[in-house]
Amino acid sequence: MKLVGSLLLSFGMLVFMTGCEDEEVRDIAKAQECMDAVPASSPQDASNCFAYVEKHTSQQANILKCAIKLTSGGLSSQKMVEAYKAAGNSNLTSKESVYFAYLSLDLPTQSGGYDIAVEAYPYCVKSEVSGMVFIAGLAKTASLVTKSGVTIDLNDPATTEANIKTALQNCISTCTAAELADTGATIVNLATTYCKDSSSDQGVCTDVKNSVNQYGGNTEQAGKAFMCILQDKTFDGTSCT
Repeated sequence: MKLVGSLLLSFGMLVFMTGCEDEEVRDIAKAQECMDAVPASSPQDASNCFAYVEKHTSQQANILKCAIKLTSGGLSSQKMVEAYKAAGNSNLTSKESVYFAYLSLDLPTQSGGYDIAVEAYPYCVKSEVSGMVFIAGLAKTASLVTKSGVTIDLNDPATTEANIKTALQNCISTCTAAELADTGATIVNLATTYCKDSSSDQGVCTDVKNSVNQYGGNTEQAGKAFMCILQDKTFDGTSCT
């Protein structure tokens, strides 16, 4: 199944190999072929494709590294489709929170998915594709929130909404200061890259920009503010109200 092709198309970006050395062109082609062979039932097998591009540092290689890592952590085309459906679901009180939840990584486990999301994010930033940076940043943040174990059901957005809101509140209290600061730094980056474009996803980007406008100078506070806003609450500097 062409998982990497689907994922890259979802970001609106195809890999072009202009300017790559012959060896890199071959390795990128091998990585893409490897990804094409990954079964939909076992997306974690995508990790086997990373070795082909690991030593390369071009934009094209980083686009593939980003896609390989995210796919191996469980970010499938189906998840992205359901995330965008949730963003347009008027029956949900907080559409953005469900969109956010569906981007979390859960392979090999929810905790392991967070580790992979952390590994993926720098490659996605180096890809210089703002859509990839946006998805990877949200995936990393969502995976932090869900890593302790949260039921995310693609077929039940209402239950997922309730579960992710509880998890967001818990993370504000139990995630470390470093994790919250990292979340805030990620949110600040998204606000100044993908979300500054008028064609960006304004639902989640509105939450991102509101968090940064409130506490952009303090990344830990910005991280907490973002988690409050996803719950349809306001961060008062101490807690969600």
